[in-house]
Parts: sequence; structure tokens; C-alpha cells
Amino acid sequence: DWELTANDGRLWWLLSQPVELGVDRLTVDFSVAGVPIEVARVAVFPARPIPGAAKPADKRAMASREPVAIPLALTETAGVARLREVSTQTVPFPEGLLRNADRVCLRAADGEPVPVQTRPVATWPDGSIKILQTSFPATLAAKGITALTIEAPAKAKGKPLVKLTVREKGDSLEVDAGPIRAVFSTTHGRIVDRIYRGGTPQTPADGAWDLVLETEDGSILHSNAATVTSTEIVERGPLRALIVRKGWFAAEDGTPTRLEYRIQIEMFAASDQLRMQTFLVNRDDAVEVYLKRWSMELAWEKAQEGTVLLGEREFRAHAGAILFQHREDQYSWTGADPVSRAAGQPRGLVRLPGLSFGTRWFWQRFPQAIRFAEDRISQDFVPRPLDDGDLPTEWAKRMGEMTDKYQVGGIGYPQSPGKMGLFRIARGQALRQETLFRFTPDNAPLPDLLARLDHPLRAFADAKYVASTLAYGQFFPQDKRLFGAYEKSVQAFLNGYFAKRKRRREYGFENYGDDTFEWGYGPSYTYWSNSEYDHHHGFALQYLRSGDPQWWNEFEKTARQYADVAVIHHEIPGSYPQLGGPHHHNATSMWMPSHERQCWVADHTKSGAHSSHAWVEGMVDYWFLTGDPWAEEVVREMTDWYVKIVAQKRYGAGGQERGPGWALVALSALSRATNDPRMLAAGQSVADWIVTWQDPVRGVLSVPISEQPSYEGGTVFMHGIVGRGLGRWYDVTGDPRAKKALLGLADWLLTEPMGQPGRFWYKQAPNCMKSYGSTSQTLNALAYAYDLSGRERYARVADILLGSCGAGSRSMSWFPQVLAQLAPLRHPVVMTVPASRAVAAPDTPAVLAIDLRSTVDYPQQIKTKLT
Repeated sequence: DWELTANDGRLWWLLSQPVELGVDRLTVDFSVAGVPIEVARVAVFPARPIPGAAKPADKRAMASREPVAIPLALTETAGVARLREVSTQTVPFPEGLLRNADRVCLRAADGEPVPVQTRPVATWPDGSIKILQTSFPATLAAKGITALTIEAPAKAKGKPLVKLTVREKGDSLEVDAGPIRAVFSTTHGRIVDRIYRGGTPQTPADGAWDLVLETEDGSILHSNAATVTSTEIVERGPLRALIVRKGWFAAEDGTPTRLEYRIQIEMFAASDQLRMQTFLVNRDDAVEVYLKRWSMELAWEKAQEGTVLLGEREFRAHAGAILFQHREDQYSWTGADPVSRAAGQPRGLVRLPGLSFGTRWFWQRFPQAIRFAEDRISQDFVPRPLDDGDLPTEWAKRMGEMTDKYQVGGIGYPQSPGKMGLFRIARGQALRQETLFRFTPDNAPLPDLLARLDHPLRAFADAKYVASTLAYGQFFPQDKRLFGAYEKSVQAFLNGYFAKRKRRREYGFENYGDDTFEWGYGPSYTYWSNSEYDHHHGFALQYLRSGDPQWWNEFEKTARQYADVAVIHHEIPGSYPQLGGPHHHNATSMWMPSHERQCWVADHTKSGAHSSHAWVEGMVDYWFLTGDPWAEEVVREMTDWYVKIVAQKRYGAGGQERGPGWALVALSALSRATNDPRMLAAGQSVADWIVTWQDPVRGVLSVPISEQPSYEGGTVFMHGIVGRGLGRWYDVTGDPRAKKALLGLADWLLTEPMGQPGRFWYKQAPNCMKSYGSTSQTLNALAYAYDLSGRERYARVADILLGSCGAGSRSMSWFPQVLAQLAPLRHPVVMTVPASRAVAAPDTPAVLAIDLRSTVDYPQQIKTKLT
């Protein structure tokens, strides 16, 4: 009935089952037949802390609930002057401060009230507002910067000069923004029914704006029939309207499919702009659906007389003209001055009589096509091949030379599995495209007219204030003096990240936003990562720390790719839980040797979902930072998925430690984000398993080692993940068992796997213990242990490790919290005195050696004083 545990055979312990002590004297008899045994020590310790202890006050939270004045900085980043353009962003508030979204006042730098529209996005457990969406008009010079202040709770509020209104009229919605008025059907899935400018209709009365699919068998599916299943007015002015309509693509005879469209419209007061996000979500039970094209078709008078921007010039179209983006650096144009497969990166900006429009990341998300016809223009988000040069036959041939396991197909870039000339969309996969329309006869340069497409106004809240609210968890604002080496590594990483994307051609309609990485013993394979370790969470934290728009751009594209492609949005009823789970990174294990046409085979959706490769914090960030309804829906899907896998014990219990570790990190984040009581129950189940499984003496979570299954022990980086999960769970619940388990795990890290301070072996098996290295995943566990215990031995090792690691696409998701946890002990100079004493005698001065180590990258002058 006793359990044997050993530290690699050096020390052995026998653990009894829990006993209840009822006498003052405890007698333990050891009897091992025929084998002498030496008992070095007998100890009695509590099997578990007393459960149900009250949650401790969070020392990192704001101590005051007095009204706040939050500094905002608004920067124009496109180099185009803005006149009364609406800026939309979210602002966090500490728990308990704000309960009424109308109790905020926005003031300009001169103290005058500015009109502001607000909407609660998320709340704290006590019902107070955690995240508030705000929209306000701003006028800025090109590259201009303005300062504003939000006061809350407050009463004063500016009044908009022009109000946007939303009216519901029978089966339609009318949005009047001032310069333009738009009518949308709530029954039919047309993009827009009519657009009026100054009372004059702009769209043809007999022409529809439609979304169209062409399937593998040539069937044509439309959104424009009576296919709308729901309409939600998320915001109705006075400064911004946000409307979401959903429905099913239908055959020409009206038969609906299980391919869902989603049309998300934004309009703004005093603006002639309409912003649209269109989604295609595959909710069909079939494993996959193959498409010939996915198009946006717009009826517009004299569309054939339009122009497209190629380089610095606009080129005239004609009926039948096509702009085709073959790859990220190659396009063809068949209008005026035609070119074939020319080098270039067109932005896909179009000017028609009275209308200009463009889509996000046109060349980055190849292949795409724009087709001109008589009184009609179409943009193919997924196009038919222009010619055989758009078929990935080269990669199919090369794949066939290496394996017959995978069939390569696709359009423009290789997909696996796939069919040649068709675009594969997996069950539960989503795709999206964002388009900005501007209804104006203005002949200003297209990049100026459509500046809002890539550079919408977005104010940045003061980083120290945001960190103090804990709405995004614990993080430390950018500090180039205190953490100079780390901050320098952040920019170095970003430069390398951009260079790798260009070198490896990490582009494509379903690829852009993801990146590739290598893994393997012996042969090293290259994979699409599906943002392994939550890249977008790290990018979001760096944006919050610094306000640098470069990080917003990377965060946005990565979060969107993860939400649409990686997260699964449909499952067959009764199947293994998939809906809301993210796909494990790709599985083809194939790569293409480097040459000028190098391209990575895409199979983001081939593997299933598992908690060992699932991350949610970045999706919560995207929901919180944008207020985007689709992002919230994805977070809710992920919440349901975690409830299911925990209930079915499918979170990795008994397998590799990272399964329960990542699950607990996710459940902690979802509990804080949604206040869903199911998250507390699910998280407690995972925490209970960790506490029960953990070796109560050594602190290790011992499991079979995958490389040598006959050995059992711990994996260092996975223990770092478990430590982070336990720390996050303690932050949510204050469970003393989670704290005790975390400290035990940190003690194991400092003993069995560590050689020199901050250097660890990989896994607890002979083949994986031959060398030591810096393992940055352990940082959070050690920094949490210091933060919760005050014991400096954890901080000393974490600080050494911090000095040997830097920013990366993975580590940026946990470094900002580590910096906050270590900041109280961080000094520009660390001093150590090797000798404990110095002896002086007559004519013999004492010699006292002092070691000084600079922790910053700037010169310092040190003065010493002996007292």
C-alpha cells in the first residue's frame, strides 16, 4: 500500500497512503524480507492543505476605486489627414469602478468634452465593466498625434455634430450616416440593397450586391435569396453602426446548403465609408468541401470604365479586364497596358465612377482576382486559376517523389490534402475578407481615399494604467532602462520575423498570419505552426506594453488566421469534441528545399484538436481589444469545447504534462473572460488532477517519457507550462493547494533537472539528459513561485535565466508577466560579496572583493561607501 518514488535512483522515498493521526506517538514498522534497508529519515506532513481558504487580496490590482482619468494617445499612421473620422478602440477598467457605460467623459487636450459612443464588451465577476468599446470623432494632420483623457465615472459628454441613425422598417434596416444612407435587407443576403448619396441612388435599382460560391461540380450558390437566418444590431449610433447578418448559401432553386455566410457591416457618422467583413463558414458534415471560386459580385453602372492601382499609377479597365495576383510577388493585368506575370505587389485598390474600394492584404493573401464586366465588377477572394501556371503541379510531383501518403492540390499554392485547381475548405473551417467601400466622386489618390482600410484610427490607453487594471492579466509595461536587454531583443525578433516571412514565402489566403517552424529528431521538418504557444497573445501584450502599431498589425493578422482557420467551427453530433477546439499544427511533415520558388505545403486543418496544442489567451485579447462579435463567438465556442473535453477526461491527464498545463492556462483565462461558472468547475477538475498526481515529496508530475517510454519522470519545459497554469489558477481561485503544488514543482525544477543555475536537461530519460540548456518556459513557474512565496531562490534562478533568453514568437506570451513578477527585485546593478568577512591587522589592510554585474545596456557610474 506504499508508493515508491525515486530521484533517478539516487534517493528513494516510500510514501504511505494518507493517515489520520489520533495519538501523540506514531510508530512505523518497516519489513522487507531478506533485503536490508536503511531508513534515512521519517517525516510527517499534511497530505493536503485545508481546502476552502478565502482568496487572498490581489496585491497587483488597483487599491483605489476612486474615479480615474485615463490618458489616451491617438496617432495618424497612414500619412493622410483625417477630418472628423471616427476612432474606435476599447478601454479596460479595474473591477468595481464602472457600472454604467454612459458614465464616461472624453476630453480633448484643451479640456473640452468630445462626443463618445460606448458599449460594454466584457464584465468582471461583480458585474462592473471590464472592457468598454469607445468611438469618437477626431481630426488629425498627416502623421499627427493628439492626446485625450477618459474620465470615469463621470457625467459630462460632448454632442456629435452629425448623428448616425439606424431605423428598422419592416424587413429592412436603414442606416443614415449623413453623407450616405444605406438600406439592408433582414431577409435576403444581399450585401446592401441601396446606397443613397444626398438623396440620389448610387447602386442600380435592378442590380444586386451578392456573395457567390462555385462548387466542385459547377453548382452556383448565392447569398442574395431569402437566406438570412439572423440579424443583430450590435451598435446603432450615434457615431458608429455595427450590424451582423448570417445565413446559408443557397442553390439557384433556393435550396439552402450548410455553407454559412456572415456579413458584418460598419458605418460611421459624417462619413461616406462602409466597412465590411464577409465570412464563409463550412458547417457541412462532410470532411471537406472543394470550391472553384468564392466571389463578391457588385452591380455598378459603367464599372467597365474603372481603374486599378498598380504601383504608383491607375490603369484603365475595360469589359473583360482581369487583375490576377498569382503569388505574393507576381501579378497579371489584362486591361490597358497589359502585363503577364509581372513582378509586383498590387494593393487591389479600385476606382469606379462614384465608388472606390479595396480589400485587406490583397497581395499577401494570394491568389485573388478582380474582374471587370459591363456594369458589374467581381472580386474573387478564391479565384479560378488564370492558367495552368496557377496549379501547384510542381509541388505535387515533388511530394509524390517523397511519399504517396499525401495528395497535393490547390490554387496558387499547394494544399494537402487537396485537388488540383480547387480550394479545399475543411469541415469547421472559416475564411474571411475585409473590404472598405467609399461612395464618393472624389478624385484624390486611391491610397488617400482608402487610408482607413489598413490604417483605421485607434487610440492607445496608457500602458501603466492598463497594466494596473489586470483586465489583460499581469504584465509589465515597456521599460528600456530596467529590462534593456529584453526590450532590445523584442525589436530584433520582429526584424527576424519579417525577414523569415519574406524568405520562406509565408503568404497565401489561408496562410497569412501563421508562420513556419522546425521540429524533429535527426531529420528536422518544417511545419505551419498554427500559432503554437499563442503568438497573437504575445503580440497583443507587446502592443499593450508599448503602443507600437507594428505589434497591432501582427497581432491582428495572426489572431484572425487562428480564429478562422485553426479553430474548428463545426462538428458532427456525437463525435469526439471538435467544435471550438483548435487544430494541432500541421501533420504532413514535408518541406520544399530552398530555391526561388520555395513554398510550404499548407494543411492547417488536417490534424484534430487537443488541449496539448490549444491556446485561448490571444483570442480573448482579440475580443477584448476589438469588441469584434465574431471573436466573442469564437471564445464562446472554445469555452464549450473545454467544458466537453474536461468532462470526458480528454485534456491529457496521465500523458505529457503540457496537456493539463495548457488546459489550466486556458481555463483560467476563460474563467476570467467569461465569468462562466462551468469554467470554474472544469478548471478545478484539472487542478485537482494535477495536485493528486504530483509527487508530494519531489514535486514532479511523473509520466512516461515519449522518447523512451520505459522511463518515467518529468519534462522541464512542460513543467514550466504546468507551473504557469497553477499560478494562473491560484490568481483566479486563491486555492492554497494550487499554490503548494506550484512551489513543489518549482523546487523540483531547482533540484533534479538543473545543473548550473538556469541550465536544465530536457527530459528525465537517459537519451534526453546528456546536456543542459536555457529553458525559457520555466521562467513563469519560477517567477510565480517567487511572487507567491517571497523566497528569493526562485527569483535568483529566474533572473539568470532571463538574462540568457530573449523575445520570440512563443516566449512573448509569458515574458511580460515574468517581467512584472521580477521587477521588484530588478536593479540596474547586482552586487555580490564572495567572502563573508574580511580580516585586517596592523600594517595589513583588509581586502574585500565585490562583484558588480550590470543588468542594463547603458553606462553607469558606481560609487562605493564603506561604513
